[in-house]
Order: sequence, then structure tokens, then C-alpha cells
Amino acid sequence: MFRPTPQGPLTRLRMASTFLGRPVYAVSAYAFADLLIDTGPPQRAGQLVEWCRGSAVRRVILTHHHEDHVGGAAALQEELGLPVLAPANAVPILAEGLRMPLYRKAVWRTPRPFRAEPLGSTVEGEGYRLRVIPTPGHAFTHVCLFDEERRWLFSELVKKSRVLSWTVEAPGVEEAGQGRGVPPCGWDVEGLEGKPDFLR
Repeated sequence: MFRPTPQGPLTRLRMASTFLGRPVYAVSAYAFADLLIDTGPPQRAGQLVEWCRGSAVRRVILTHHHEDHVGGAAALQEELGLPVLAPANAVPILAEGLRMPLYRKAVWRTPRPFRAEPLGSTVEGEGYRLRVIPTPGHAFTHVCLFDEERRWLFSELVKKSRVLSWTVEAPGVEEAGQGRGVPPCGWDVEGLEGKPDFLR
């Protein structure tokens, strides 16, 4: 499954591995300005490359080293020449290739190794500045991306030991019938209780 959904200034790219034609587990990447944030699983790399050919995407940001988030990076780098940036501690893992348990290989397949450049403390482009915030937990390489001006947080949330999936809280961005924020869930940065200092 590969389903792009425009949501205001963002495009959500929902991707899933399938079994007997049915989605098994879905993840999302987001296209924003000239960025693609994460690249989905290896099985969707061809569809992602074709979608990116006609988009404004000029570089790729990876939030962590897991196969369902880096699976299209090698193809985007090789076929479109897109630069790929990743957390510094993920760079050698991605260059060497992931070591994965069998069940994850069965669900996602193993991504091809590729060379990424290390992320700095910010990612800047025309009309945006994202702060890179190390948030180890789900993966020891994990980072969140925070747009302080728009109050957007790109994050993978883990709640009660269950990954709820890629999330961005984007005030003013609406999906039909969902209200504000980009599904599957979002952080209301203004109302979040016990929020970390960088969100205050």
C-alpha cells in the first residue's frame, strides 16, 4: 500500500507491507517544503521514488535507523541523487547495513546500505527551521524535529509500550473529519501536560 494524502502544507505518505493483499502494518512519511521526513519500508521504495520525481522534495531527513523508516533512502539517493541526513549515531549503522531479527525481515525486508550525512542541531530551508532533538527510547538513534515558529513536532510516539506511529501536530492543518493535527495522533503542543522544556 502506498497512499499520499495532501494535508495543507504537508503530504502524508502512508505506506504498508501487505499480506494476501491486505496491509499488515502501516507507517507514514511526510513531505514538507523541500524535505521528505523518513522513507517508509523497503517494499515501497519504487513507489516512493516515482512519487518524489514529481514533487518538491530535494533532501531526505531520517529520524532513526529502523527499516520501516529508512527503506526507501538508498533508492532515493541512487535514482534521484537526493542527499540523506540521519542522526549521527545512525550513520555507521546505515552504511554497514541493518542487522534485523527474522520477524522484522519477514514483515519489512532488509533495506540496502547507503551513506547518510549526520544531522546537525537544526535543519533549515526556505520558510522553515527545524530543531533536531535527540529522543532515544523507541530507538537509541531517534530524534524529533521541532518547528518552533509553527509549533509543529514531528515525532514517533510510544504510549503504553505500543508505537502509535509517525505523528505531526500541525495547528491549522486539517484532515476531513479529523479536526486539527495530522493523524493517526498528534501532540497539542500548547496543551500538553508535563511537556518537555523544548515545547514550553
